[in-house]
Amino acid sequence: MPRLGLAAVALAIAIAAGCDSTPTAPSACAANGSFSAQIDGSAWSASCVRAANSIDLRYIEVFGDALDGTQRMSFRVYATQPGTYLLGGPEPGPVGLGSSASLNSGCQSHLGPCSTWFVSPCCGQPDGNGSGTVVITDLTGTRASGTFSFNFVANRGTGATGARFVTNGSFNVRF
Repeated sequence: MPRLGLAAVALAIAIAAGCDSTPTAPSACAANGSFSAQIDGSAWSASCVRAANSIDLRYIEVFGDALDGTQRMSFRVYATQPGTYLLGGPEPGPVGLGSSASLNSGCQSHLGPCSTWFVSPCCGQPDGNGSGTVVITDLTGTRASGTFSFNFVANRGTGATGARFVTNGSFNVRF
């Protein structure tokens, strides 16, 4: 087997070995607020919420993991004030200004910059880049809150198929 083929097999084994079939809650997580939505009509709530405010780069990020580890969702929005921000679409945004969102289910490892399902200007898949809206109602140097909805597209490189729809999303986080 060629060296590149052996390296790919070794990587696949390493990824599979690190992937427990029964996900557990994230360890050492201090929830920094709330993050919830409906994913394909089913209620989802993050038990572990992390958030960041990059004042220099002018974006906020919100990350959430469900208690059982079966769903992980995040978004990054280039925003410096409250307002409505659109994500995705057919064309990438200017370099450094591509807001994005992602969703992973269970232990679906993948290579590359995009998650299992995504809204992103970087990952051009046959099904497009997805779309979404984040409405920030409050944004200070220490906290943010608002609502969101996403139409995620599958990252075919992970074996995912179909779209995932996130509605009735809300967040209230501390940085």
